[in-house]
Parts: sequence; C-alpha cells; structure tokens
Amino acid sequence: MKFSELIQTPDVTLNQPEQVAMIVTAFNQVSVVFNVGADQEVQHKLQKPYPIGDNDLIYESLKRFFKMNTDFMVIQGIPYQDLPETAVQEGVTLGVYFLSNEVRMGGYGRILSRTTRKLVNKGEILIDKDALLVSFPTELKTINRRRRYRVPLRVEEHYCEIGGFPSDRHSPIPRYTVRNLSPYGASIVIPQLPPDITLKENDLLLVRISLFTPQKGYHPKRTVVVSQQEITAGSVQEELYVLKCKVLDVQQPNERTLVLGLHFLGIAIEAVTTDPKKFSALKYDPIDGTTGIERMIPWLNRIQQARRAEEKDLLR
Repeated sequence: MKFSELIQTPDVTLNQPEQVAMIVTAFNQVSVVFNVGADQEVQHKLQKPYPIGDNDLIYESLKRFFKMNTDFMVIQGIPYQDLPETAVQEGVTLGVYFLSNEVRMGGYGRILSRTTRKLVNKGEILIDKDALLVSFPTELKTINRRRRYRVPLRVEEHYCEIGGFPSDRHSPIPRYTVRNLSPYGASIVIPQLPPDITLKENDLLLVRISLFTPQKGYHPKRTVVVSQQEITAGSVQEELYVLKCKVLDVQQPNERTLVLGLHFLGIAIEAVTTDPKKFSALKYDPIDGTTGIERMIPWLNRIQQARRAEEKDLLR
C-alpha cells in the first residue's frame, strides 16, 4: 500500500508545530518510506535518537552545531545498500510515521543533510556517520485504520464458530474468541483443540463471525456471549458473516491453546446458515485485497470510537 493511501482519510490531522513536535519527540524509532510516491516505495523502521522529549539538551546543542533554524529529526541505521542514491539525497521528500498502541500518525519530511562523520562527546557517540537530518512534517495525519489496524474485541461484542470444530451457541462462555478484527483478517484464540485436528500455515478454514451492536441504552453483560433472546427481542443487533480464511500464523502460548492469524479470502454471498456443518455448501465471493469487507468497516469504527472514549475516561 502506498504511503499516500496510508494517510489518505485520517480521523485527525495535526498541523500546529507544537502538536507535531509532541508526537515526534515521543518516539525513539520511526518508520521511514523512501522513494515515496514512486512505483516501488521502500520502507524501513529506523532509530531516531534525537530529539527525545521536550527538554533534549543534546538536541539543542546539535541544532547549534549544524546551524539549523528549523526542527529536524536525526535518523540512523539507514540501509543505503538497499536504496538508490536518488532516494537519500539532500532535499528529497520522505514518508515518516510513528506507531504505538496510542499513536498512529504519519506525514512527509524532507532530508536536510547527511552527516559525513561521527559526532562524539566524552567518548559517547552522539550521531553515527551517514545519519540523516530530516525535517519535522508540517502536518501529521492518523494512519488509515481501515487498511492497517485490527480492533481489539471483547467477548460480548462477537461470536465465532469454525466449520468442523465443536461449538455450543447456548453456552455463555465462548469457545472461540476473536481477539482482534479488521476488514482483512482476524486473530482467533482456540482452546482445547481436538487431538485429531492439527492446524498449520496456509490451511483453509470456514469461519462464522457474528458482530453485535447493542441498542442505545442497553448494556450487554460483560464477558458473556450475547444470547439469542437478546437478539430476538431487539436489544442487540447482529451482523453475521461466514468467511473463507487462510491461516497466516499459528502460535501456541501453552499446551492447550492455539492463536491463529487469519486472512479473509472470501465471503458467503447467499443465505447464510448458522450451522457450521453447512459452511462448505455455501458459495463464496472473493474479498477485494484493497478494500477488505467494506460492510464490516462501520461496525469496526464504532468499536474503535468506544475504545478511544474509554481511554479518555481512564486519563481523567
């Protein structure tokens, strides 16, 4: 995915210098996109030693040393052997973005200079040779969550069944937990895998995922699966998807549990059955690799907004 698409439809844009500086100075690593805008962009995660924090005395000394009037980031560890010379010349534009659980923002910076020697102070290397000095972005935009990020879920927000695996829709405790979800895939926790079943990368699974939205003023019980009675009564709205999935990753945190990373390949297009034994009889349409399951995006956005509101409440 091109960097321009990554920040194409942001939720938030920061364009005040102090706002941009607050994000830039909070990280000691930065993901850099070289050849930005070209057919073959090149991305690397690199060290950003300066500036770190609001009162970085070394950074202030570096500004005086390099006689810089504008703010800049120092970026080290550039893999020059993997890059064309034109991608690292002075004046070239780079894509930069900063990622954490709380912050996912990116923008464009410009190469101001390239260091020709190491800078050492009292035996400590401050900057390596061939580090880049890159300007702060004039604005930072939130990374496009539709494409990159999965939303963490709770038990009461979903229900999951897997074709060929045992399940019990009437149990208040979920057998399979969707740990996070995006329009492109999901991470699913499977406890107590039957001894006659093995799972590995590239295996195909048929998975039913139900997404629940409570009506305004109704609060489902936490950590308990939404009941059929709640759905029938209209207290909770259900969106049901039966998906053809490819296993991308298999992890085993303990002897009895598997965590699967799934990529969505297809979605059932006709009457959706709730019987896992009939999943294989359904017809599936392929899922567009650039848009994912678009019908799922409004639900994911609602959950993401709820998570943000909860985070803000915790900070009060």
